[in-house]
Amino acid sequence: MDESESKSQSQSQMNTSGESKDDKDEEDSEEEENKGQDDVASSPSSDTSSDNVQKNGQKEDEMEFKKWLNDEVGLAQYFDLFIENEIHSLDDIMEYIEEKNHLGEIGIKPFAHKAKMWKNIVKLREMRESVTINNDEPSQF
Repeated sequence: MDESESKSQSQSQMNTSGESKDDKDEEDSEEEENKGQDDVASSPSSDTSSDNVQKNGQKEDEMEFKKWLNDEVGLAQYFDLFIENEIHSLDDIMEYIEEKNHLGEIGIKPFAHKAKMWKNIVKLREMRESVTINNDEPSQF
């Protein structure tokens, strides 16, 4: 095939919009792939549902934790600091804050704030332990 025949064949593959047949085929292929991805993304799955339940539970835990920081401790300004350090609930604070120095490690600097927070964590532990002990005792009836 000489050069003029090659040009002629290339021009015949061009459609009216100026795209070659190969370009058009490639676009169609991409559209099909994207359509399949959209179908997957829009279809509900059990993973998404369980994720939503976990997120809702975590939000409830965070709201309870924030209320405790505000109402009981009086130091709600540290809520975001706890969240940044992956402490999202009262259970988390009891599990991860094992001593007063840990409060400084997560960013609580004033001595009085650490002392006040630590006293309330100890009080929270004692309350939770007494509830557990009382629930474990057999009924006398």
